[in-house]
Amino acid sequence: MVRITIIYSLILFFNFSTLYSQDAEVQSAYSKQDDLDPSMKLELQKLGRDVINYLRWKRLPQAEKKLQEYESLQSTTDEFFYLRAAIYFTKKQLNLAESDLKRALSINSKHEAAYYLIGMVYGIWSEWNRSMEAFKIAVELSPYNPHYYNNLAISYYMLGEYELARIAVSKAIEQKANFTEAKILLIQIERKLNKTESAYKNAEKLFKEDLKNTEIRFLLAELIFESRREYQRVIQLLEKERNLPISTKRILAQSYDYLMQENQSDSLWKDIVESGLATDEDKKKYINVLIKQNKIALADRYSLEYINQNPARADEVRSLYESSLRYNFAMEKFYYYFPLSK
Repeated sequence: MVRITIIYSLILFFNFSTLYSQDAEVQSAYSKQDDLDPSMKLELQKLGRDVINYLRWKRLPQAEKKLQEYESLQSTTDEFFYLRAAIYFTKKQLNLAESDLKRALSINSKHEAAYYLIGMVYGIWSEWNRSMEAFKIAVELSPYNPHYYNNLAISYYMLGEYELARIAVSKAIEQKANFTEAKILLIQIERKLNKTESAYKNAEKLFKEDLKNTEIRFLLAELIFESRREYQRVIQLLEKERNLPISTKRILAQSYDYLMQENQSDSLWKDIVESGLATDEDKKKYINVLIKQNKIALADRYSLEYINQNPARADEVRSLYESSLRYNFAMEKFYYYFPLSK
């Protein structure tokens, strides 16, 4: 199995890197930075680090100035084209970035950072197979970079290769223990793999480490709703949050419904059905909540609007309407030994 994996990696590397090969005459006009004389190489490495650091610090003008200094010394190396591509990438000039990255890789087929960056370009373009191939080579060339593994995992995730994504992102977390984004990705991958218990435990642990992270809070609430049905805790996690995504707003509304707090769920369902992103189930739940609150006139009006928009679902809506009325009747006729609070 190990031998097969190595052979496959070599084939993938050869096939991908040969995409950027050039004929010998053109190739001779360029050189690898590592092949230059030591003093020149040292000076260019320093300028290259400055370019990268300024880009990371979001100081684009200074990065461009440093690249100009690099270019005045040498403009035909693999590293020059990579650095210029990084600036193009930052400026969202992705076609220019791709072109320079291909040039860098034609000069040096083992430039792992160029594979990483061109994988980013293809990922932004949703060309996930090409993105995956680039990140896979970056990982082969630099197997101890957690960010490479994380991005490889994202490509696998987007291709629906969830087990491969899980293996890659686990490597990223193994190499960088505080890699929060990778941990969130792992939880989402585990959900896709129906490893709900593991996803829940990982979300609980991550939430304790970062209580202020709303993405983790929303994710944990969804997992509690799905796997624990602890509706009161879902409400505690979400009730004070603003700008909830629709999926999270939906579970908060349902949690209120399960705890007979229709006054709170009403406004949430209204927001959902007016968002333009509501499903048919959302719309039916809104009708149900209106009827439960005895807002019959509103329920009638919304039901009629829904039927007019979806004539094929008219019987479903009528059945739901009648069912909700029967539910109200049953709740009213229950003998409550312990009366419910208002």
